[in-house]
Amino acid sequence: PRDWSSDVCSSDLSYSHNANINFTTFNPAKFMNFFAFVTAVYQVNAITTSQMVDDRLVRTSKPVNVKDNFSLNGNVNMGFPVKVIKSRFNLGPNAIYTRTINVLNCQESMVSQKSWGGNIRYNFNYKDKFNLDLSATVRDQLSEFDAAPQQNQEFINKTYSAETTFSILKNFQFNASYDYYRYDSKTTSFSQSIPILNMWLSRFLLKGNA
Repeated sequence: PRDWSSDVCSSDLSYSHNANINFTTFNPAKFMNFFAFVTAVYQVNAITTSQMVDDRLVRTSKPVNVKDNFSLNGNVNMGFPVKVIKSRFNLGPNAIYTRTINVLNCQESMVSQKSWGGNIRYNFNYKDKFNLDLSATVRDQLSEFDAAPQQNQEFINKTYSAETTFSILKNFQFNASYDYYRYDSKTTSFSQSIPILNMWLSRFLLKGNA
């Protein structure tokens, strides 16, 4: 039997150090906005879940301490109008990095996860009678395991969306939305696409089109 009282299989207090940088600006005259933030978290004596698997393949879990964990998150968003075409654009790149330590049978191994991508959005509005929203989001996710490189995984997720609202006559409104989801694995042959279409017609009965 393994000795659960060993250092790596013990549990004690954990401490977190956090650092944040934020920047925000907004121009009400031009309806332009920009914000960015970076967040870093460093955990000392971090707590994780250790798993023990015996000869009978019985799995036992308990909280234990590891040396540290680290995460870094960055996000930027910018929006601006284009009055000539009655439109507005929004851009938002972002990235996430995490490094953790897993414990299996009192043996430590490093796991890192990286995710980066962003989105772009477009809006067109004509006299509150017609509205069009378009958006695209792309994200690349990579998981790496030091103890088992053959289990490394990388996925690319894409989402494309379109939504429109059109006021008909005085009390009717037509809405339609289309979402296209695409999932691709760079480490396997897995690939899947899911299109979803919704349409509906509304009739307002109360005053003020409520």
